[in-house]
Amino acid sequence: MNIRDQISHDRVLHLLAYDQKSGEFIWLLKRGCRAAGQRAGTRRSNGYIYIHIDGYWYSAHRLAWFYVNGEWPPDQIDHISGIRDDNRIANLRPATNRENHQNIGLKRVNRSGAQGVSWDSSRMKWLARMRINGVCTNLGRFESIEAASKAYMDAKAAHHHFQPTPRDPVSCGRADVPVTTITITPASEAATLRAAE
Repeated sequence: MNIRDQISHDRVLHLLAYDQKSGEFIWLLKRGCRAAGQRAGTRRSNGYIYIHIDGYWYSAHRLAWFYVNGEWPPDQIDHISGIRDDNRIANLRPATNRENHQNIGLKRVNRSGAQGVSWDSSRMKWLARMRINGVCTNLGRFESIEAASKAYMDAKAAHHHFQPTPRDPVSCGRADVPVTTITITPASEAATLRAAE
């Protein structure tokens, strides 16, 4: 158990009120420069909210779980929506590290716009791959992005039981991140271009 997780449930209830519908914590007592009734917590650059209690920083999502359930989660907490500061109890669930990684949205470096799909320029096909039981597994190379995406979705449904479908970019707070699509030159044109060089 982490030393920070040794704070008592009674102590948390004494200091904080938690709104399960909004996911916000409110100070019940004056704490330093914070007056009773003010919102508790600081949003850090990683997107998570942290609350300082008795010399330790606590992640608000773990505190929310503890507040409602009276015990710390056994491992990690997954934000179902993927929005790191959405600490409504309905948006939180306990997870292992592997389960938590099943709920990762599109990476910022993804240029295909489809999760688990990238362009294999050496073979001029779309490559689908995913982690299965911690191992990066190639699902095949495909002529179309749609076929590669279907292979990924089918494999995710079969192997990722914790999160069998990818998150929608809008629901995970990534709507503001533009997806860059790449134009693919058909193999016959690419061969002609290479020959001309």
